[in-house]
Amino acid sequence: MLPELQAPFLHPLSTRQLKRGTSAGRQELCRLYDGTYAKPGRPRTPLEPNEGKGSDEMKSVTSVLLCALCTWSAAAQEPNTSGGLLVFAGVDDGSYPLQVTVLEPSFTMDVTGAPSLPFTLFTGGLVPGSAITAALQLVDVGTPPAYSDWVIVMDGLNPAGSFLNFFAFTDASGSASFTFPSGQPASASTVNIQGVIWDPAHPDTFDLTAATQLSLQPCTGTPLALGDDAFVQVVFSSWTFPFYGTSYTDAFIGSNGYVTFGAGDTGFIQSEINHQSGPPRIADFWDDLSPNLQGSVMFNDDLVGSATVCRLGVAHFAVAGPYALNTTRLGIDTFGNILIDWPNGLQSSIDPLVGISPGTNLSNAPIMVLSLGNGYLGAVNESIYEVFNNTTRPFNLGGRALSFTPMGSGDQYRLDVQ
Repeated sequence: MLPELQAPFLHPLSTRQLKRGTSAGRQELCRLYDGTYAKPGRPRTPLEPNEGKGSDEMKSVTSVLLCALCTWSAAAQEPNTSGGLLVFAGVDDGSYPLQVTVLEPSFTMDVTGAPSLPFTLFTGGLVPGSAITAALQLVDVGTPPAYSDWVIVMDGLNPAGSFLNFFAFTDASGSASFTFPSGQPASASTVNIQGVIWDPAHPDTFDLTAATQLSLQPCTGTPLALGDDAFVQVVFSSWTFPFYGTSYTDAFIGSNGYVTFGAGDTGFIQSEINHQSGPPRIADFWDDLSPNLQGSVMFNDDLVGSATVCRLGVAHFAVAGPYALNTTRLGIDTFGNILIDWPNGLQSSIDPLVGISPGTNLSNAPIMVLSLGNGYLGAVNESIYEVFNNTTRPFNLGGRALSFTPMGSGDQYRLDVQ
C-alpha cells in the first residue's frame, strides 16, 4: 500500500481565489501557481524555466498540471492513447477508469508515449472528469480544486522527490516496462493512479494516460514445498468440499497448476485426454510449471468452510525472464462453489488447460471457449474446460474470473464469466 506522502512542492490553493469554471478563475489559478497570467493552452515545456515571479517551489510538476486545467466538470474519462498509455498487468479492456486487481507479490506495469521523455505517475482520489485541460484531456485522479491528495509515485523530472525513485523515462521506442516484486500487503488496498508523459510537442506540453483503480490483494497462507512435477496433500480443517456429487475432506495440490481429489497427479502435459481420464480435477492453470525454479504456492484454509490456493509468480519450466510469472488464485467452499481468477493479467504460458472435470472418463465433453461461456449450464458429469494454444486459442482470461456453481444434485455446473 502506498504511504501518504507529503509532496514538498505542493502549493496549497486558496479556494476563495478560484472561481470554478470561469476565465478569471482559470487565470487566477495560473497566476497562483506559475507567477504569470498564462492563458490555458499556452505552449510551455515543463523542462523550461517559467516566466514571471513564481518561486522555485511553484515551478513543479503540480504547478504545471494545475496551470493547464481549464475547468472542472463531471465528464467521460480519459482513455489510453498511443501518446499516453498506462497499463497494469496487461489489462486494458477499454472501460475507463480501468479496474485492475493484482495479487501480490508481483505484477507488471507498461508505459507508452513519445520516445525518450520523462513521465510522472500520481495517485489520489478517483474523481473521473474532475478537470479538463486546454487540449481537452481529462484529469481523473485527484480532488479539485486544490488536488492536495496527489501523491507523486514516480517522476522522471524529479526522481528523488517521488515515492519510487525509478528511472521514469520512455526509451527510444516510446515505451517503459517494470515488474514490481513487492512484498505481501497486510490487507487489501486500492490505489487510484494516472500518468503524465511530458511531451513539449503536445498542446498541453504533456499527454495524460487513462486512470486505473489498482486493487492490491494479499494472498496469504501456508507456503507449500512443491518440487517439479509434484503434489502435496492438504486436509480441510473441519469441513468437506462437494465436487461432482462426491464430498472430499482433503485435496492434492499439484505443482503444474491444478488441484485433484481422491488422488494426486504429477502430469505436466495439459491435454484433453489427460483432463478427462485422470482424477477429478480443477485446473486453474495446467501447464509445465516449476515453483521450485521461481515463485511460490500457498494454501489457506479459513477454518469455517472455504480454502484458497494461490500460485504467485510461478515459473514455466521452459520460459525465463522477468515476465515468466504465472499467477492464479483458486477458491473453493463447503457449498461446492469454485472461483478461478488471474488478476495479474498476462501470463508467460499461453497454452494452459483451464477448467473442471469429474475425471475417470465420466465425461467426453469437447473443448469450449470459456470466455464466451457466461451462463453455460453443463450436463450431469460434464467437463467444462478449454485448452489454449499459441496460435488459434491464445490465453485470454488475464484479468478475468471464472466461477463454477454446482446445480441440480451437485454433479453439474453453471459457468459464469466475470
